Amino acid sequence: MPGYRQPKDADIAEAKKLLAEAGYPQGFKTTGITRTDTQYERSMLSVKEQLAQIGVDMTVSLTDAPTMMDRIYKRNYDMAIQFASAGFDDPDQFFGTAFVTGVPNNLGAFSDAQFDRWYDEQSRMMDPAKRKELVFQMQRRLHELLPATVLYWFVYEIAWWKEVRNFGPGIGIYNNLKLQNVWLAK
Repeated sequence: MPGYRQPKDADIAEAKKLLAEAGYPQGFKTTGITRTDTQYERSMLSVKEQLAQIGVDMTVSLTDAPTMMDRIYKRNYDMAIQFASAGFDDPDQFFGTAFVTGVPNNLGAFSDAQFDRWYDEQSRMMDPAKRKELVFQMQRRLHELLPATVLYWFVYEIAWWKEVRNFGPGIGIYNNLKLQNVWLAK
């Protein structure tokens, strides 16, 4: 699958070809915004380095978080790095918060009628196997249209002291983390 091949020569050649077909045979200049935070800066510099390989010359603009988010929500940017998080426990939460037309955290203003239909259909689907197939179709559609690029995923790990009792991690970082019966044995 393009983008996942090793070595990267074929992907780089394909990207250059697509840029030329789009009218940018020599690449183009752009600006990428991100927050003044080491993790954000390093990620943006990595993207800049990767884009340079195909002729895209990106100037990195660093700003404070509120200014960056204001620009993102006003759609006043070319490229931006914003770490997003979502629960993966259910496709409704993951897809519904970022890729459905018109939802507030659809930061790239992605809109695709077919994707929205599949989202609505899978959300009402009672048969797990049929729902899974619809979700896979949605994933393939996102890969085809590429409204956002995932640079990496954080791994959720949890640890607690032996004195913490009655605690059981939920099925995800955002869902089902109930603490009403947790107590300290001290």
